[in-house]
Amino acid sequence: MPKRRELTNKGRVALIRSLAGNPAVVRPTKRASKDMVRLGLTKADVCEAVCTYIDCGSPVMETITDTAHGHLGEPAYEVYPTIHAEDRFVKVAIDQYPSGPVLILVSVHER
Repeated sequence: MPKRRELTNKGRVALIRSLAGNPAVVRPTKRASKDMVRLGLTKADVCEAVCTYIDCGSPVMETITDTAHGHLGEPAYEVYPTIHAEDRFVKVAIDQYPSGPVLILVSVHER
């Protein structure tokens, strides 16, 4: 797989949107938590921006994680929303649990 390509699986895009719309099932990594603190963002800010980005029909990019501990070699998804009038880069992954899928915020930073 190329390093990054547009995600064309509409079901996967819809799942990312659905999970981002429910911050109770969104879990930031330590890196994402640090990123959000540094940028003055909350999990709710990021989730809302991801939802808006997807709702506008903007592309979700699929990649393979090469740095997130516990997620190496797994699919991850990148979006480029505007949050508080600033262009951002957000990488997410999806973990499966017996109780259902969880959206992992891998990183949140400047674009």
